Amino acid sequence: MDYDTVPKAAIVFSVVAVIIAAAAVTMVATDGADDRYRIYVGMDGDATQSQMDSVESQLKNLISGDHKMGYTMYWANGAYVDGGKVFENRTLVIVLLDAGGSDVDSIVDAALELDGVSSVAKETYGSEFGIVTN
Repeated sequence: MDYDTVPKAAIVFSVVAVIIAAAAVTMVATDGADDRYRIYVGMDGDATQSQMDSVESQLKNLISGDHKMGYTMYWANGAYVDGGKVFENRTLVIVLLDAGGSDVDSIVDAALELDGVSSVAKETYGSEFGIVTN
């Protein structure tokens, strides 16, 4: 081995070590990050209040009862565009913290089957969060 090879090998090993250390720090730093989900349950334009109440009740029972998760849920005004025409509707927005993707997919599938529901959109985003109680 000549004397030029040793410094080059040391540099290569140093670079590899720095990359591995950076990857380890990134993994540890993102370990507290959890996926959060927002589900938008769009109602038919002619959905009745009774249908909206039923959808809300059934999804509450599914999320907290069957999936044992907490949630935030609220109604919002929504709209979508189809063929250049705007259709307004009521949208049930559900926020899930610390939820598993398969649970969320199950909730989305169940929501699509409910009477009066026209569409469901799922938004996934990851960030750290903390829950504080007294």
